[in-house]
Amino acid sequence: MLKKTLAAIMALCIAFAAIPALAMETPSGPVTFGPFSAEDLNGEGTITEDFFKSSQITIVNFWATWCGPCIAELPDLAKIEEMTDGKVKVLGVLTDAIDMYTGERDDSAIEGMEKLLAEAEAEYPVLMPDTFLAALTSMLQYVPTSFIIDKDGKVLDVVVSSRSAEEWIAVAQEAADEAYETKVDLLSK
Repeated sequence: MLKKTLAAIMALCIAFAAIPALAMETPSGPVTFGPFSAEDLNGEGTITEDFFKSSQITIVNFWATWCGPCIAELPDLAKIEEMTDGKVKVLGVLTDAIDMYTGERDDSAIEGMEKLLAEAEAEYPVLMPDTFLAALTSMLQYVPTSFIIDKDGKVLDVVVSSRSAEEWIAVAQEAADEAYETKVDLLSK
């Protein structure tokens, strides 16, 4: 398991060098997101990379409770699944859920997250970083940073900064157009 996690982290490091490219490739093929197995801080249990199979596109949004742009986009992220009839889902990763000095769970950040999500009426899963997600978090220079993932777990794009719901759907549609041979209209019901 550790070898697979390290290999995935190394592949993502290689992919970061090619962030401007939409379809991320390494010499061994497309970069996949994971493997991971993380606690959903909203109480829904453990979530793995199998989550990606439930939609055409998943936006994995790394954010923090101290980040103004992250907080500002929470209501928009909360609308995406409904606007796309579940074809696009959001999966949050709370980067400050773990104290960076002790490696321990930061309950005050988690309480802050719960309040912010309630105010934004956001009900999508937000993860406590596991080993893979924590390693990935440590490599990020900015939050919010979001990974656009297809249903097979392939990283299609990386977006640094916040967006409106409509802008996120446009990013997801562009990624879907590149990823799938058959056109997928993310806004059709």
